[in-house]
Amino acid sequence: MEFSGLEKIIDTRSASASELHKLYRPEDMKKHLEIIPTDGSVPLKVTILESSYDAIDDSIPSLEEVLGDSVSFANAISLLLFDLVVEENRTEFVTKFNLSMLDAKAYKGAAKRADGKVVPIR
Repeated sequence: MEFSGLEKIIDTRSASASELHKLYRPEDMKKHLEIIPTDGSVPLKVTILESSYDAIDDSIPSLEEVLGDSVSFANAISLLLFDLVVEENRTEFVTKFNLSMLDAKAYKGAAKRADGKVVPIR
């Protein structure tokens, strides 16, 4: 699937925001937010649909419950984008964020969906 920009990615994926708390282990979501924090020194402004805003905003209480901590709107968007990275299996992007090798390895380890229903067949 091709996207034309960050706004389009967020708008396209916002409907799945309510499922994020079911897809990942809390420790992996926390690791993502720790390694790629949303409170950096470079502000990022995006314009999204009101329906996207509502869907993401509605996901925050479930994320807070699972993570045991407050979740900002920016954190919810970050977790939505984390889901894209996992889905697309493009963890090599972490090197572009100037992460240490240790953080890159930790991020790659966290970047997987928790799927308890998969049973390996030999």
